[in-house]
Amino acid sequence: LESSNMRILDAVADATPRVLEDFNPQAIANTLWAFATKDVAAPELFETLSTAALPLMDRFNAQDLGNTAWACAKADKCDSRLFQRIEAQCCRTLHKFEPQNISNVVWSFATAGIPAPNLFRAVADGIVEDGRRNSHRWRRFNAQAFANLVWAYATVKHDHPQMFDVIEHAAIQCFDQFDPQNLANFAWAYATVERASPQLFGALAQALLPRLDDFIAEGLSSTAWAYAKAGIAAPALFREIAKNAQAKLGSFNHQALYVAASHVSPRRRGGCRVLFQR
Repeated sequence: LESSNMRILDAVADATPRVLEDFNPQAIANTLWAFATKDVAAPELFETLSTAALPLMDRFNAQDLGNTAWACAKADKCDSRLFQRIEAQCCRTLHKFEPQNISNVVWSFATAGIPAPNLFRAVADGIVEDGRRNSHRWRRFNAQAFANLVWAYATVKHDHPQMFDVIEHAAIQCFDQFDPQNLANFAWAYATVERASPQLFGALAQALLPRLDDFIAEGLSSTAWAYAKAGIAAPALFREIAKNAQAKLGSFNHQALYVAASHVSPRRRGGCRVLFQR
C-alpha cells in the first residue's frame, strides 16, 4: 500500500469516532470494505463501526449487508452480535439480493466460522426456486457466485441436496468461465459433501486439463484430493496434476505436498513416481 494511501486511511480511522453520528449504513459498509480491501489492520475502527451498525441494521440493504459481512470476514474482525443481526436482516430481505450479494454473505459467514443455519437454509431454498423457475435473478449467477456458494456450504457442512443439484446442472454449462481457483473450489466442495457424480467430475476434468498450468500448489493438491475422495477415475487428469506438481514443488507447503503425494493417482501410484522423480 502506497504511503499516501496509508496516510489517508489512518486519517479516516482517527476521524471516524468524532463523526460517527453522521455515518449511515452505506458509510459504515463502505468504510469497512475499503480497509479490508487494502488489508489494513484497524481493530479499533472495526470495533467502533461494528457497534455503530447494530442499531441501524434494519436500514442495511443487500449491498450494505454483503459488504459489511465480507469486510469483517476478510479482516478477521467478526463481532458475533453483528453477524447475528446481519443474519436476521438478510433473512428478512433476501428477496432483494442480487447473486453477488448472496454469494458474498454466505462466503463471509463460512470464512468467519459463524454458524447461520437459518440464513443458509433460506438462501438454498431461494436458489432452488430461482433455478427451477429459471428466474431473471438465476440467469445473473456467474462462475464466481456458484463457486463461492458451494464452497461456503461445504465449509460449514450444510448439505442441501436440491441446491447442489440445481447448481451442478447450471455450472456444467459454464465451466469455461471458471478461473482455476473456482474450478478447484467447486471440485473440493462437491467431494466434501459427497455429491460428486461421474457426469459432473467428467465435465470438470475436461475443464481442468487445459488450465492446470495456471493452478497454484494448493489448487493442484485439493483437486487431486477431490477426485480421490469422490472415487472418480481420471487417469489423464492425475498424470497432468503430477507433472504440474513436480514443476511447482518449491511452492508447496507441507500440507499441500502431503495431500498431493497421498492422493495423486490413487489407483496407480505411477503419478507419485512422476511427482517425486528428479
